[in-house]
Amino acid sequence: MPDVPTIAEQTNVKDYSAYAWTILVSPKGLQPQILTKLNATLNAVLVDPVIKEKMDKLGLTILGGDIPTAQAFIADEQARYETIIKENHVTRQ
Repeated sequence: MPDVPTIAEQTNVKDYSAYAWTILVSPKGLQPQILTKLNATLNAVLVDPVIKEKMDKLGLTILGGDIPTAQAFIADEQARYETIIKENHVTRQ
């Protein structure tokens, strides 16, 4: 639809992008060895050919990875949305 303005053009939100992500989180204070085992198990599942094929058919991209990378991703997303909220004066109703 070439004549429909983009979200960025309509709202003046810089660097707008829309995507959904899912990440497995744990309760604060979970024992590190349990967290490490959960992470390793999940990563093993995500590279299973059957799981990969099902995710591909759904159009989903599997990233997997390590705990520090996930923590950094969440921190970046939080900072990005905080900026968008502040710049656009978004408030709760």
